[in-house]
Amino acid sequence: MAGQSTKSTLWRVVVAIAAALGASNAWGLGDEPRPGETVTQYLTPEILQALFPGADKVGEVSGTPPAASVSKGGHQLGYLFSTWDVTQSKGFSNRALILLVGVDLTGHITAARLVHHTEPIGILGIKDELFHRFVDNYKGHDLNEGVDIVSELSSSVLGPGSFSQRSAPGSSAAVKVDAVSRATTSSVLMSDAIVRGGRIVARSRGILGAPKTSTTLDIDRFAPADWSQLEAAGAIGHLRVGYSELRDKLSARAAAKIGDLGAAPSDTFIDLYAALVTPAGIGINVLGETWYAQYTAGRGANEQMILIAANSAYSFLGPDWEHADPIGPIELLQGDRVMRLSPKQIKTLAFPSRQECPGLDGTCVALLQQQSRIQSRRAMAIAPARGQRCRQPSKLYKL
Repeated sequence: MAGQSTKSTLWRVVVAIAAALGASNAWGLGDEPRPGETVTQYLTPEILQALFPGADKVGEVSGTPPAASVSKGGHQLGYLFSTWDVTQSKGFSNRALILLVGVDLTGHITAARLVHHTEPIGILGIKDELFHRFVDNYKGHDLNEGVDIVSELSSSVLGPGSFSQRSAPGSSAAVKVDAVSRATTSSVLMSDAIVRGGRIVARSRGILGAPKTSTTLDIDRFAPADWSQLEAAGAIGHLRVGYSELRDKLSARAAAKIGDLGAAPSDTFIDLYAALVTPAGIGINVLGETWYAQYTAGRGANEQMILIAANSAYSFLGPDWEHADPIGPIELLQGDRVMRLSPKQIKTLAFPSRQECPGLDGTCVALLQQQSRIQSRRAMAIAPARGQRCRQPSKLYKL
């Protein structure tokens, strides 16, 4: 009993200190909290026990990204972090969305708690408790797996049913979680904050994936950049093919089938762009936070995403590509390996998120599963598929 009383007294002191710090560092509407302060402000004994039952010690919030070690009886249980510290998580309202999340030493989410949001629940006509129930779904989630956010279509003209928010059907095993009704975007952003944040912390602490080396691709680091900056840095590959080159490489009969006979030699036949958008530093800048969140949370931890986009009257996927397997016009090359794409790996986009991107007639994201054994830090190329007589393979990206 004496031990329990001492422990209770210590917790009251911790909570009192946290409350005092929270009051002195309070941030108003429209302000954003400083990194590291949200764990101190929102962690309570009840939340700690929900994330790590039996825990009796929380270390300092430290490291990159910031996280606190949690222990029981001198044995480490895992790490506790704030999604704001790790992913700068924001909700539908574009204001801070803060969850405290636990990750154990096997790469599983122990639990998550939503501690701050400004989502327009009154306008949406939903109760706050629905968000808390949604977050409960992530208890025990394996961070190697994706999460498929599913929206119910109770008022659809097609009748009752559901719609998957994941990037492409049948392309990846994923755990299905029902979105909060009338708050699908908020649900997707919360899912991303938990899953992507958990993966970032787990990778940084050596729990997920191989230890980082100087040649390891940094999936997690993000800094704002526009399209031209990404292209100049080589993060977005760009190939321009003019009609003079097209007519050089193809027979007149073949060129006539896919080109404009009246085009001048200097005219552009196709402007082709491609980028590995798995890294946050590329993907968020190209796709935008919401689309990137939807794709990454819905994919396995080791799966890759490639953006392919073009400005051309000629479809780089080919006619009737939805029913072609594999897709005809293009293939991916890495070393001696040749990878053909199937319709199940393709998610078409109306346009990339960034306003400064060039005018594009076609855009898609190719989703590559772990079994494809893509090595994301090695150079890749996109090229005409074998049997299509055209120019040499064009550089896609090199990281």
